[in-house]
Amino acid sequence: MTDAPPDAASVEMSHLFAQFESLGDNCEFGFVQKQAGALNISLLRWAGISYQGLLKGLAQDFEGLFAFDRLAPVWTDMVADREYGVSFHTQFKIATVDGRHAFAEAPEALVVTYAKEAARIALLRRKFIEDLDTGERIYVYKHKAAITPAELDALKAGLDRRRPQRLLCVAPEGPWHAAGRVMLVRDGLKLGALARFAPPERTQDGDFDNWVSICRAAAGTPWRTAAKA
Repeated sequence: MTDAPPDAASVEMSHLFAQFESLGDNCEFGFVQKQAGALNISLLRWAGISYQGLLKGLAQDFEGLFAFDRLAPVWTDMVADREYGVSFHTQFKIATVDGRHAFAEAPEALVVTYAKEAARIALLRRKFIEDLDTGERIYVYKHKAAITPAELDALKAGLDRRRPQRLLCVAPEGPWHAAGRVMLVRDGLKLGALARFAPPERTQDGDFDNWVSICRAAAGTPWRTAAKA
């Protein structure tokens, strides 16, 4: 007995979300993509990253990312690159002693695990740069606080360093903008609003319907302002 083929709505949903790539700040959008059936891999889909770390990574193409001498365990299943302020889920064995996290493998095993993890991150970094070079993705950055115009401009400039990109920034709803709506700020930059974000400890509990509305609006409307006559 074979599996039933996906229905048209499921195919449309997965195709919609496959156009997007997460820039952080955590895994929430990755879980939304997973729920939508979009399985494309990307560098920051299952990562947490600070705003300043993201700017630095874009400016430096994440050169040297995941170098062992700047890795630090930050949770029982996460390790951080301190240079870029980015945390990844990991296969390293990590122990918690007196409230502090530390690698818990013998040196020989640690070398083997690191080689596998570093190869995975290198592949994702290479793909991230290749996608930037094509300019075909819609990049999503969510910010749990209201993002300032200066922060928007700096992030867009960093993303556009290699070539012009499309950036969707998602912030909490407010008087300026209702949840589920998207507005064009300027060419290549849109701003969307969510009624709520997933709790930090349950990033899988995002507002899926709200995200669908935002992504449909972002993908389905022009990314350039109308030319003046």
